[in-house]
Amino acid sequence: MNAYEYYRTLHPEISKDDYETFIDKYRGSDEEVEDLKKFYIEQAGDVKGLLENIIASRNEDKDRLISKIEELIKKGELEKFKKFDQTKKKVKLLQEEADEAAKEEDKMKKAKANRKRTEGGPESFGDLEKMILAKRDNAFGGFMNYMENKYGGDEEGEEEEAPPKKRGGRKRTLQDIGEGKQ
Repeated sequence: MNAYEYYRTLHPEISKDDYETFIDKYRGSDEEVEDLKKFYIEQAGDVKGLLENIIASRNEDKDRLISKIEELIKKGELEKFKKFDQTKKKVKLLQEEADEAAKEEDKMKKAKANRKRTEGGPESFGDLEKMILAKRDNAFGGFMNYMENKYGGDEEGEEEEAPPKKRGGRKRTLQDIGEGKQ
């Protein structure tokens, strides 16, 4: 038996079904209530990080968990902290803001989709890529035309004459010419 096989005998693989079964058993269980109490006491009533600290909690669980804390306070199992009322309101406001933001995001997506259809813009990334490549080719072609016009083209059968070479030495003056020096 190798190390991996030994490890698997001690810790079997966890499947998705195992996870879902655990979550179903955990929600509403005594273990969840104990975790909720522990979190509430450690945070002194601050419930902003509630979902991050309670196992497998989702946005939909916020109201359920807060009402469970309120129930525990009424029973006397938890002390009521001022911070609880303050953060409870903030958490509910955050939820409302998140809902509004999601609605606004949906509106923006729909408006953007409508705008694309009416403007006749690129429908896909492939179209966008083609547009970019065409623009780059045009720009490069324009540059090449400019260079050909400025410095001459590379046409076959046509060779340019080399410019005349300058002679070195000193300049001739009128006296030199008159004296017959050449």
